[in-house]
Amino acid sequence: NKISWSKLAFQKIKELLKTEHFDAIYVTIPPFSSFFYLRKLKKEFDVPILVDYRDLWYGSYFAFYPTPIHKTIHKRMEYLSLKAVDKIIVTNRKIKEKQIKNYKFLTFNDIVIIPHGFDPQDFENVQPEPKFNDRMIVTYSGIFMEYNTPKYFLRAFKKLVIERPDIALKIQLNFVGYLGKENKALVTKLNLEEFVKEFGYMNHKEAVKKIISSDILWLMIGKKRNINAILPGKLLEYMGSQKPIIGCVPDGVAKMTLDEYGASFMTEPDDIDGIKNTLIKVYELYKKNGLPKPDENLLQKYRRDVLTEQLTKQLQSIVKKDVL
Repeated sequence: NKISWSKLAFQKIKELLKTEHFDAIYVTIPPFSSFFYLRKLKKEFDVPILVDYRDLWYGSYFAFYPTPIHKTIHKRMEYLSLKAVDKIIVTNRKIKEKQIKNYKFLTFNDIVIIPHGFDPQDFENVQPEPKFNDRMIVTYSGIFMEYNTPKYFLRAFKKLVIERPDIALKIQLNFVGYLGKENKALVTKLNLEEFVKEFGYMNHKEAVKKIISSDILWLMIGKKRNINAILPGKLLEYMGSQKPIIGCVPDGVAKMTLDEYGASFMTEPDDIDGIKNTLIKVYELYKKNGLPKPDENLLQKYRRDVLTEQLTKQLQSIVKKDVL
């Protein structure tokens, strides 16, 4: 995707390389088309390239191949692109394992893991909004895409309303970001309007304030092919807030990260009864002021200043020695 933009970016970078000196090219993907075009610059200008994978290319959970030929072409394009780079960075071990499996010329040392992270400054001096009741605030921040949906969570909450109205009436569901017409219609169909608050789009500072003002955060990742390699950047921002998290996620790197975080409650994404029971468990802990807290020492490795230092070292490792 973004082919037109990638072509323009390629031409602009080519012009700059003809008139100025650059020690390296840093490519973050997607869009994957930019990687495919920029690989050509390696041979022409003898400049090292570092590629930073935010998601898989070949075999990604969002990849669609109309025919086997399209699938083969994509793998060939990625092969040619990878052959041109000097260093590969990925956000998690699952992507690393899949790349080594797909491209036999890659070795363990060719790929470095630098995960998503959070900026501690985003949470400094952010005061929670005043609370005028004792309802537990559960917040989802972000939009819903093809691999996630709130329908199972909303249906689980409806069961809670029916079976444990005493608890349901003590919970407020906040959505920071657009719910979308289909999901709003489901809220109406389930008669959950009195429990749901949609705040629509908010800038980052406002969204962080809503996160800080929450009692617990909710993450959703649906079941889909190769979804086990996805690690949403939102999860790391959630972790930066140090709030407990309900993770409706399948097996994969997101689930492993939540488990490592510690202050988490996990269910299968489509387990309606499991989600309902988790909400009951979480509320009982909230009522006793017993919600878990994460290990602050563990969070240090996800700080963006720490991750930036790691990225700097990788760039230095590919730059020609006479430049350093």
